Amino acid sequence: AGDPAQLVRQLGARFGPRQPLPEWALGGAVVGLKDGDRSFERLERVIGSGAAVSGLWCEDWVGIRQTSFGRRLFWDWQWNTERYPDLPARIAALKARAIRFLGYVNPYLAVDGPLFAEAAAQGYFALKLDRDEPYLVDFGEFDAGVVDFTNPAAAAWFAEEVIGKRMLDFGLDGWMADFGEYLPVDLRLHDGDPMQEHNRWPVRWAEVNRRAVASRGREGDVLWFMRAGHTGVQAHCPLLWAGD
Repeated sequence: AGDPAQLVRQLGARFGPRQPLPEWALGGAVVGLKDGDRSFERLERVIGSGAAVSGLWCEDWVGIRQTSFGRRLFWDWQWNTERYPDLPARIAALKARAIRFLGYVNPYLAVDGPLFAEAAAQGYFALKLDRDEPYLVDFGEFDAGVVDFTNPAAAAWFAEEVIGKRMLDFGLDGWMADFGEYLPVDLRLHDGDPMQEHNRWPVRWAEVNRRAVASRGREGDVLWFMRAGHTGVQAHCPLLWAGD
């Protein structure tokens, strides 16, 4: 069977080697704050205390939705100007100090966000079983559509128009690629049986993220991380965390 290192090499040979972490991520903490524009003031206090910092991670760069049980993120994956009014300049100033900015994305789109309408018009969502309408998931006081990654056009659109243009080109150097484990099985996909696709889904989600990063020539420089996985995900995703 071999020692642990040999087993890891065998897994890499079978399923694909892990991506190396960016050098910039190894020199200090990636500080997670979710406090709108005040996050930058709080970061300065962390730096002022003597901590080595390599990144600032703000999930709420997309804005906040207030619910009866607390604040949630607004699931439309682009800069929210109200929550972070000067974000492009803030990102540039941090990067000049060798501190990268990270955000958040997941594979669903809230019905009341502009990206939902764009994806629906193109037919990029998984559909209801009985009619040609987007299947909606109730995520707790808001509904969201499931972007159908079995549709090559939908996967390409999300990689380019969402992660590519609205995240990488905007200035993000990393993000949490959340979810991926939650594919309902009572919906209709462009191709395939959702029962069979369920475990494959986080790998498809990882492939979309990697495709976006590769399209900008940024592999080995962008730090994105997932909680969901399945056989083969390590060939695409540079970092996983153990769940919430």
